[in-house]
Formats: sequence, structure tokens, C-alpha cells
Amino acid sequence: MSQQSPILIAIADDHQLVLESMAEAVNRFNGFKVIITAGNGQELIDKIEQVPVKPNICILDVNMPVLNGYESVTIIKKRWPEVKVLTISMYDDDYAVIHMLQKGADGYIAKGDNLNEVQKALTSIYKYGYHYSRLANKDLFKSAKETILPKLTDREKEYLKLVCTDITTHKIAKKMAISSRSVEYYRDTLYRKLNVQTRAGLVMFVIETGIIPID
Repeated sequence: MSQQSPILIAIADDHQLVLESMAEAVNRFNGFKVIITAGNGQELIDKIEQVPVKPNICILDVNMPVLNGYESVTIIKKRWPEVKVLTISMYDDDYAVIHMLQKGADGYIAKGDNLNEVQKALTSIYKYGYHYSRLANKDLFKSAKETILPKLTDREKEYLKLVCTDITTHKIAKKMAISSRSVEYYRDTLYRKLNVQTRAGLVMFVIETGIIPID
């Protein structure tokens, strides 16, 4: 990454210490420059509107006052679709990941992740358009774009479509009229077939490859 053309970063977090620490750390990454810091989503949106050169990537806390991460990523993707979004939260769970991906986020990390993970996430989003860490296998999306996608049964497609919502495994079972154990069978089969490790990985696979249509 050239020092003459750094990757421009905006950061929004309502915890001032976290915000300042994150900005300081990112500015130390080779080839990155923080141009905006904000204490909430609305402040971030206002500052993006004012700067002549938009950030390449926004780092958003999920839980913020005024505008939270879910609301902020929706606005950012509508107004500036070229801007990538990396969400960060204290809550490292599949449902938060799924909700943010549904809103248009390009990657997700937990606040407990180390700085190497943050740098890797930013680099991955800038170069490839997404950050796969822990959500899916490293080579998943590259190979999925270049090769024939695996064939899915109708029931596997039905399960995948339901997985891309925020309903529980129990509700998925009711909608498919099968047992929870059968749902787990479809889940584990698709983990192996699509080479992912989590429910969020399944969602990201669907979003990135378009293997099935989702709302």
C-alpha cells in the first residue's frame, strides 16, 4: 500500500477511549489514515457529507446512541454504496453478524479481537470487498467466484434462505416442518459442502455468491 495514497478510514464509537485508541492504532497501520472520528452514527453521517473525499472504509460500533450501527450502515450503503463498512461490537454472536450483513456490512469483528485482526480485516475489505475471518474458510469466496458452485437440493436451499433471517433454529424447524435434529443435519451438511464453520459463514456465502435469492 502506497504512503502517497493511503486507505481512508472513518471510525464511529460512543466510547471515547475506544474511539481514540482505535484511531491511534489504525493510523499506525502502514498505508491507512483516519480522516473522521465520531461518537455516534449521526455524527459520522454528518461528517462524511462534509468531507470532499469520502472514506474507503467506515468502522462502526453496533451499539451507539442517536444512530446505532444497524441504522448507520443502512444510510451509508444507500448514500455512498462504494464505501465499505466494518462493524465492531462487544457482542460476538451469529445473530448480530447476520443482522449487520443483512443491512449491508462488508465485515465484522469483535471488540476483543487484537490489532492484527483489525488490520487484517481492513486490508481484506479494501482488497476483496469482504472480511471472512472466522465466518468462513480463507479461500471460500475466491474459489466460489472462479468455480462451479456446489449443487444444492431444494430442501438445502429452503434451509439456507431461512438461515439468512434472524429466526431461531426452533422456528426454522417449524417452518420446514421437520425436527430440530433434522435442521442440525442440514446445517452440518452445508457446513461441509460449502466449507464454512458458522451460521454467519453460511449467510456470508449466500450474500457473496448469490447462490440463492434472498430478500
